[in-house]
Amino acid sequence: MTGLVVTNVGKKLGGSPVLSGINLEIASGELVVCVGPSGSGKSTLLRIIAGLEIPDTGAIWMGGRDVTKRSPEKRNVAMVFQSYALYPHLSVEENMAFPLRAKGIPSAERKQMIAETASMLGLRELLKRKPAALSGGQRQRVAMGRCLVRNPCLFLMDEPLSNLDAFLRMQVRMEIKSLQRRLGTTMVYVTHDQSEAMTIADRIAVMETGQIIQLASPQDLYRSPVNRFVAGFIGTPAMNFFPGMRDTNGSVHLENGARIDLSKERQRVLNGAKNLTVGVRPEHLCPAEDGPAKASAMAADVRLLEPLGGDVLVHGDIAGNPVRFRTSGRRVREGETLHIHAREENLFFFDEKTGRCLSPARMSSAA
Repeated sequence: MTGLVVTNVGKKLGGSPVLSGINLEIASGELVVCVGPSGSGKSTLLRIIAGLEIPDTGAIWMGGRDVTKRSPEKRNVAMVFQSYALYPHLSVEENMAFPLRAKGIPSAERKQMIAETASMLGLRELLKRKPAALSGGQRQRVAMGRCLVRNPCLFLMDEPLSNLDAFLRMQVRMEIKSLQRRLGTTMVYVTHDQSEAMTIADRIAVMETGQIIQLASPQDLYRSPVNRFVAGFIGTPAMNFFPGMRDTNGSVHLENGARIDLSKERQRVLNGAKNLTVGVRPEHLCPAEDGPAKASAMAADVRLLEPLGGDVLVHGDIAGNPVRFRTSGRRVREGETLHIHAREENLFFFDEKTGRCLSPARMSSAA
């Protein structure tokens, strides 16, 4: 097994920086997911690791060796692309045999390696079929098998599930995670789907404008984002944000009229911060059911309901700011106005100018 170290990697395309000072260290057997919006540089980073592109600055180390200028075939890495890239005129068995033939592996050994890999991926009954006779999920497994059969030291995946429907995506991503755990192979996985990243990753590298903004476990990203971008990108549905201002009495007044009385601990952490952005996740907002409206309650006009089975995702508007929250025990109607609130310990506070997270939530289970 091979670990990976990326040191100060930079890359420009057409004179514009695509990657800037990327540093990343991945332990042997670890599954790291690079996630970010389109144009964040995640696929370019993967191609540099694979050797398909050469960085302008920095170095790539695998297993303690500098491979920055080595060609792809000399790195012993395997890559699965967004398109399956299967040879349509070859059978499943012949597609999987192709890289082994290129390495000059004898026929008998080839067949044994293919049989073992096909059995692992549930492809043994499909070896004689052509790609056109396979489903999308089966084609993706063949693409994975063609890489796995080589026994690479590093497995690279570039948005491998984007061509599959929602059910297949869920099924195949769990197969990928289970397979990676079984083999213990180091894997770097690129996706724009943060739900996919949260499901399979040991750690997630959140990227924006060619930089890694935060590298952490899924739970740490969810609970302790370093800034507003990470907080808004990680979590489904996305976090709600409200502008506010802190007064001298230790309270934060939101533009929508709500008042948040801060604990002494929060006051100490926020110190001199005055102009703030308050963040709260949809699962931590709930209707203020009984009694007089709390000072922290916000009047939300319900615009749209999204039934999810066990609960309902409510899309609304608070003083011009969009808001999303979940409810399960209360009947909600489009067009009505609800007063909603969240506990102080479930709120995030960000610097309005820099976006830096000044105080993460403490994640009480109920709003």
